[in-house]
Amino acid sequence: MPQPNALTRDVGDADFDVEVIERSHEVPVLVDFWAAWCGPCRALGPMLEQAVAELQGKVELVKIDTEANPGLAQRYRIMSIPAVKLLHRGNVVGEFVGALPLGQIRQFLRNHVPSEADAHVEQAMLLLQTEGPDAARSEVEQALALDPDHAGAHLAAARLALREGDAAALDRHIEALEDRDPTSDEATTALRLREVLGFGQVCDEAGGPDTCRQRVAADERDLDARYALGCCLAAREQYRDALETLLEVVRRNNKHRDGAARKAMVTLFDLIGRRDDLVDEYVRQLQIYA
Repeated sequence: MPQPNALTRDVGDADFDVEVIERSHEVPVLVDFWAAWCGPCRALGPMLEQAVAELQGKVELVKIDTEANPGLAQRYRIMSIPAVKLLHRGNVVGEFVGALPLGQIRQFLRNHVPSEADAHVEQAMLLLQTEGPDAARSEVEQALALDPDHAGAHLAAARLALREGDAAALDRHIEALEDRDPTSDEATTALRLREVLGFGQVCDEAGGPDTCRQRVAADERDLDARYALGCCLAAREQYRDALETLLEVVRRNNKHRDGAARKAMVTLFDLIGRRDDLVDEYVRQLQIYA
């Protein structure tokens, strides 16, 4: 097949991990599984190339000849061709089979390729973790200016509100997410943020993290202080320390405050993400005290 631009290239078994898996951590990679004998493949190829070229570097196209690279076809369970998979950060994030018309290919890419608003949200989350809310706010505002309904931007704004203890702002962004899609992952996560805001209230009522630490140091059996300290840490997104502190409450008395420490840990599991290694570590430990 012809290679009309630098965003399109042929790849095989030998260079797939570098050209596709590693590269997809920098830019999404569209993978076209095809073969020379396949008529629909020959029809689809130029349309994929055109759609990718229109995005001007936001996505790249790789072509895999399934006849020459059966191992890759088996690895990705290709049952019929043409088969197209979009990889981002090493994972398949979208796929389709068959020769779609150009308009549907464009829509597929719009649905999956990060937009300019996505880039602002990603930068905001990085700044939130490294420099704090003030540094992240401008990125969130730019994302919402580009796309007022952007779920990721509203979730990022909700995280800013949590950091600042702004319950009204948090509720506004939760409402925006629920109006858009109440069953979305972003809406569910935002609701967990509201629960974490409640942890901050527990922390404040107990006198703050320093007071809680002093109380625990003075009396390690003070489970109210230890639980409040776990809430303080959770409210500040110090998740490992929060989970360890809450787990210690569970170890000492699983039923303390009607199982509040266990419930708080479950909330954090949902907030962090069930596939996260940290969550997996503490889920296994918590199960011991079921």
